[in-house]
Amino acid sequence: MNKSNAIFVTGTCLFLSACVLSESPPSVGPAPGDKDPTKLILNDTGVNFYLEHSVAATELGLASPSLTPLGSAPGQDAETGTDSTEIYDADGRLGFSYTKLDGTSGAKLDSEATSWSCIQDNITGLAWEVKTLAGDHAARDMYTWYDPTNTNGGDPGLQAKEGDCGGISFLKGNTYDFIQKVNERKLCGFSDWRLPLREEFRSIIDYGTVAKTYVDERFFPNMIQRRHRWTAESSYNEPNKAWAFHPNDGRSEVHPKACTSAGGTATSGFTNGVMLVRGPS
Repeated sequence: MNKSNAIFVTGTCLFLSACVLSESPPSVGPAPGDKDPTKLILNDTGVNFYLEHSVAATELGLASPSLTPLGSAPGQDAETGTDSTEIYDADGRLGFSYTKLDGTSGAKLDSEATSWSCIQDNITGLAWEVKTLAGDHAARDMYTWYDPTNTNGGDPGLQAKEGDCGGISFLKGNTYDFIQKVNERKLCGFSDWRLPLREEFRSIIDYGTVAKTYVDERFFPNMIQRRHRWTAESSYNEPNKAWAFHPNDGRSEVHPKACTSAGGTATSGFTNGVMLVRGPS
């Protein structure tokens, strides 16, 4: 089944509830995956239930979720988008649609394949690195943020090597060198891997799941191994920091690019995991 009805987002989009949504693609703008954070094709949210304030609830108190629309609280997320129409889950829950890719050739694999290295998002056109328990793509490995190009927000970060930063456990180096290595090896046959934008990360988040991680573990395994993962975006107000995304709950935070505090004490809190992405093929 072809789940092709993507949600298109235009304008400044900080949270999905604040985005301007449309059921049809923009007449102008970049192709899916282009690095323009104002116009991105996103998946639906994954929310297929309805909530209503209970009579005695406080402002944050909510009644039990319902799988049918509530007349007293109309216009909820679950009423629109692909999550309200798609029931075919073999390629992704509800409106999500993924294809497993071979690590060498990038060939498409069956959804039941037990070995794969990348995931193609059939809605956004993005392809994602799949993290492993060990090896070059281990989910637990950490990196400092480093970008020597003119896209670093005014601060390149720290070009750390394995063993730096006071010997932080699982520190394998920096993001730039890792990207170069992955591109040289042509993971899944591609050589244009990069750090994702926050909204690109958000596009694989399933806000309707009750699992321990907000991404579909059938396609993105081992994500519970590391909390935050670096994005390509530097902080506008603090260029010595960059945004990191938490795929286990859909939150993003700014973290220092370096791995030491102002006092020079090494801390693992300033290094994060990495999950690379590439634009549409």
